[in-house]
Amino acid sequence: MVANTTDVSIALATYNGAEFLEAQLESFLEQTRPPDEVVICDDSSSDGTWAVLQRFQRSACFTVRLERNETRLGYVKNFEKAICLCSGDVIFLSDQDDKWFPHKIETMLKILEQEPQTWLVISDMVVATADLEPASVTQLGNILAAGQSPDEMRAGCCMAFRATLREVILPIPGPSSIKHDFWINALALTLKVRKLLPEPLHLYRRHGENASQSVLSRPVRVHPLQYGIVVASQKNFRAAKETELENLSILKRRLLDRSEILAAMGMNDRQAEALAGIDQKAAFLTRRVSLFRQPRWRRLSGICALWWDRGYEGFSGWRSAFMDALRP
Repeated sequence: MVANTTDVSIALATYNGAEFLEAQLESFLEQTRPPDEVVICDDSSSDGTWAVLQRFQRSACFTVRLERNETRLGYVKNFEKAICLCSGDVIFLSDQDDKWFPHKIETMLKILEQEPQTWLVISDMVVATADLEPASVTQLGNILAAGQSPDEMRAGCCMAFRATLREVILPIPGPSSIKHDFWINALALTLKVRKLLPEPLHLYRRHGENASQSVLSRPVRVHPLQYGIVVASQKNFRAAKETELENLSILKRRLLDRSEILAAMGMNDRQAEALAGIDQKAAFLTRRVSLFRQPRWRRLSGICALWWDRGYEGFSGWRSAFMDALRP
């Protein structure tokens, strides 16, 4: 169990964030349970970001470590670098343009203190405008309103995890289509060590330049039909599912490569169950991909067979089956 003296690190990746950065840094100072350190890796910003960070370092009442990349790494590898440099027992990930509620660290840390089988906690967040005006929706609320699984809640800025999980997480695979937050959540979900906290714990600023442009992140309530139309109209859906298959293979290799580490963590049974789950999902996904190589009128029997084998349960149930029949 995590002790009450747990050291907390915040890993923050910045790039040309001077316009919005100060509000987020100020929210670190307002935490009811302050962090023990903030590790900030700047990805060769060309605006005033570095000056903002230096002022914060001078004024903070906790350790602030600043690292400046001479050449750009991209946000995934920049986050990886920040995670590597953290010395705390628990690591929070932070975007540069949000604003945390004062009780965020205290609330999420308490879960890790009380639940030794939880290795990663992810909270909800309130979607906000560029001026940090809160909308009437949350990210998780939009995911559920669209008929998606709560497992789709995987934004890195909502996560805190035990530092020992780094031995499984890092390095983040690349070059590939896997983003750092998708990767970390995929591992935690597969090993069944993730806990979803439905309470929103920060404002998620939307300003047009966010790394994520998902319709589920917009500051308006998502309607299932609206989301269904967006998904059904994807032009490269088959390619996306083929990439998902590749990512499952990468995930399986990582779990196998970390067998000794997982055993030391007491996760032998979880690893075996995770590998079996990956194989099953890959088999069903392979069957789905094969459907898209056929004209719509020939897919119905394959969709029915997959449904009978409970192959859609690991996706979005009847919604996935319905969309498979409609997609070009």
